[in-house]
Amino acid sequence: MFYFTYVAIFVGCFFVRRSFFEDKQWPLLIFTLLGMDGYAGAQFDTWYLIGEWFLGAIILLYILYPLLSFLAKKYEKCTSVLLALLFLLFLNWRMLSQNEFRNLFSCMFSFWLGIMIEKHKLYERRSLWIGSAIVSVVLCLFPITINFNLQCHLVGTAWFFLLFAIGQRVMKNGRCATVFNRVGRASYEIFLVHHVIIYFILGKCNPQNTVLSCAEMLAVALSIYAMAELMLKCYQIFVKRTVFDKFRRKDTV
Repeated sequence: MFYFTYVAIFVGCFFVRRSFFEDKQWPLLIFTLLGMDGYAGAQFDTWYLIGEWFLGAIILLYILYPLLSFLAKKYEKCTSVLLALLFLLFLNWRMLSQNEFRNLFSCMFSFWLGIMIEKHKLYERRSLWIGSAIVSVVLCLFPITINFNLQCHLVGTAWFFLLFAIGQRVMKNGRCATVFNRVGRASYEIFLVHHVIIYFILGKCNPQNTVLSCAEMLAVALSIYAMAELMLKCYQIFVKRTVFDKFRRKDTV
């Protein structure tokens, strides 16, 4: 899906934004083939078009996942301490000229938190819901200055628990569940194309009053969903009509 969408946007850029191709170096296309163009984009002038920086981070973490999964089963406490120390030691490391939140040890720590949350079902604890709500309110209302990387992890973790609690209640409503499940089908495609749509619309129109800004936000959201659905449908047709469908059918037998 990544390569299919990339080619589609690449062709679109050739006709709409040819400046993108100026001074590009063909060897750097390797970052795109590896899915790392967004992650390495701050250091190199890559051919980055779709996705986000964390697509590259996710690829690196998935490579490490078998090791982390083993450590979570056999050496959970020791690994937790080690990863926390590495996170703090490299707290301000701007890997590949990115902000410090994106460095590998920071991402590993985030990933490990997710593994621990799932392993111990921490999202089921009401005390964490309440604590997360308090933390979110305090951070929103009071100008507290802390390290950027720490702040990202604190806010991200608090909002996860808070939004999980809200989501449990929202999804009990049949209509809401239908809407979210429908949109969720194209979640990966939305992830791939959303910033392309945002940049394009903001580049054409940047309103200065609240009403027009809200209208633009709605237009952006609908455009992103429409593009994501289009990419998904085209990809499904492409898979069914090509040799890839043979491999897909073998996998499902």
